[in-house]
Amino acid sequence: RPLTCIAFGPNAFVSQEADNEEAAAAAAEAISQPVAKALRQVTRISDTIGRLGPGEFVVVAPGTDPDGAVRLADRVLEALQAGAGLGIGIGPDTIAQLRAGFCAVEGTEPTTPEDLLLRATMALRKAQADDGSFRVRAYEA
Repeated sequence: RPLTCIAFGPNAFVSQEADNEEAAAAAAEAISQPVAKALRQVTRISDTIGRLGPGEFVVVAPGTDPDGAVRLADRVLEALQAGAGLGIGIGPDTIAQLRAGFCAVEGTEPTTPEDLLLRATMALRKAQADDGSFRVRAYEA
């Protein structure tokens, strides 16, 4: 079976200046609750949700191929957009800054959990650096 790791994080806080780290961390922390709620709403019971850091989360989804990873990331973003209309405390501009990166491997492909997490995080960093061209990016070796 395939296995996918998806990392989520805000784009806006990556480029914050070093002297403004506290403000960036506080802003990232403010979106943590809405993102966590959206993840709990759209993931399956077999998926594992974890936290990478302020405003950053990871989902390990067994049985999910690359197309499924994109669909899962889109569902999370859609849940956040739907929640914004319900006053969940996160605005549309902040939601637009959320990015996702993923790494999907086939069941026959040897990998470690560390490699899977590292590759998903690298894909997230590329999505964050793309300046809005890709909201969801796959890991590319």
